[in-house]
This record gives sequence, structure tokens and C-alpha cells, in this order.
Amino acid sequence: MDAKLIVNGVEVNLGHDELSGICGSLSDSEKNEGIFHELGKSSSEAVRENVAWKKSLSKETAKLLLNDTSIEVLREIVGHETAKDLITKEDINRLIALQDTTIMVTIAEGVYEYDNCDETFIYAALINQADPQVRYQLAQDSEMPKFLMKQLTNDQDLEVSEEAKETLEEIIEDEEEDLEASGRHMY
Repeated sequence: MDAKLIVNGVEVNLGHDELSGICGSLSDSEKNEGIFHELGKSSSEAVRENVAWKKSLSKETAKLLLNDTSIEVLREIVGHETAKDLITKEDINRLIALQDTTIMVTIAEGVYEYDNCDETFIYAALINQADPQVRYQLAQDSEMPKFLMKQLTNDQDLEVSEEAKETLEEIIEDEEEDLEASGRHMY
């Protein structure tokens, strides 16, 4: 990467560490989207990770980073608002296949925010993951379909099953309140 800093005609070449620092220091604004995109192409993982932290990313940059090979970069970009609008079912499958707990928990935290993916598909893809942290995150989600929440009430991990039972109870109470408010009753 050809990177230079020019101040009043004085020019200096920059290395990866300096680029990483500059990237972190640049204001997180639309005016810097172009430079963030160029920095997202860096061979330096640290530079790309700093880019993934930025809120002001173009769709093109988010797509670029979603295909990164670095777990650290993917951990950041999977929860990025711009990336969430782009992530497909194939991306979800690829990201889950990495078996990185942080990535899977991030996905579980925002299942309904991945606009191009069916929520039930995401829940089903995460519900049988080996790491109980992933299932525990799902057990806290009152938006998860009841049939899947019921499955978690029998989880082998005590904390997961207890959390799922509490959440399921809340879901049922909310449904009963909604029915009562509409003048109908559950039988």
C-alpha cells in the first residue's frame, strides 16, 4: 500500500503501524468513507480492524470487510449497522462455520437486524451450537419463536435452560396480556 502524509508540501511515507494509528484517529464521518475503503484493502490486519470499528463505512467497504480472512475483523464487522443490511444467508452460514463464539453471540444479539435473512433460519442455525454462551444469548431473546425457546428449556446447560424458562414465561404472559387487552382469552 502506498501511503503518504503530506503537510505543507512536506511528505513522509507511512508504514502499517502508522496507518493503523491514523485510521484510529480519523473522525468517524462520511467525509472519510473513501479513505476508510482504501484502508480496508490494507494487508495489515490491525489497519482493517480499525476500519471495521468505524461507523461511517460505505456498503462497498462493509462488503469488503465481510469477506476478510481475519477473525478480529469479522468480529467487528458482523455487528456493524451497514454490514447487517448486507449480510445474506450464505454469509451467516460462513460466519457460523468459523465456530467463533464472539461472532455467533454478536449474531444472536441482533437476529432481527439482519434484513436479508430469515430470523427463524438464524435461530435454527445457532440453537445447537456447542458453546453455551451462544445458546444463553438466544435464551434471552423474547422474539425467538416459542417452539425454539421450548427446546432451550431442556438445554443441558443449567443457566441456558433456566434463562429460557424465564423468557418463555415472559412470552406467554405477554401473549395473555395482549389477548386480554383485545377482549379474547387463551384456552
